[in-house]
Amino acid sequence: MDVAGTALLCAPDGVAAQLEFGFRHAYRSRYALWGRRGRISVERAYTPPEQLKPVVRVQQQDRLTELAMAADHQVRNALAAFTAAVLAGGNGPVGEAESLLQAQLVEGVRKVARVVTV
Repeated sequence: MDVAGTALLCAPDGVAAQLEFGFRHAYRSRYALWGRRGRISVERAYTPPEQLKPVVRVQQQDRLTELAMAADHQVRNALAAFTAAVLAGGNGPVGEAESLLQAQLVEGVRKVARVVTV
């Protein structure tokens, strides 16, 4: 069972993504996106406590903008959306084709992964 790992993905146009995960580490759920003109980051991006207002940070060369998002219950919202999609007989916010592409990406990463023990 995979409980930790990292992957470096690169698209044909040179756009790269680095992914890390670990289930045996201290809790961390953040993301950051880098571009030519700056960076966008969010700490506690996934499953924050429902009363927490996550802060989106937009960092540019000489400017930092912080935007507080509304407090929300992400798990309850995800379950409500899933239930509504099942009851309506639909696919929900992500269709079968998108889900299949995501599964193929994960499987591709797994196939080329090198196991490194430290």
